[in-house]
Amino acid sequence: GNTLVKNGISKIRDNKARNIGCVMFNENDIANGFGTTACSSVEYSRISATGIVCYNQGELGEYLREEDTMMVQN
Repeated sequence: GNTLVKNGISKIRDNKARNIGCVMFNENDIANGFGTTACSSVEYSRISATGIVCYNQGELGEYLREEDTMMVQN
């Protein structure tokens, strides 16, 4: 996964602070991943379309692709 930029977002909640945990959803409200906010809601309105909004920490696709190598076998 990569960072999430502003032009990849359809909506954002109000009153979000910078550097807090967040969950990313697709347009069908299904959780796709999680990360840390790179900007606050106020800063979001001021950044460019390619400005970073969220630093990716994990995503569902990554887990599915790497499941076999992530599991520890005894």
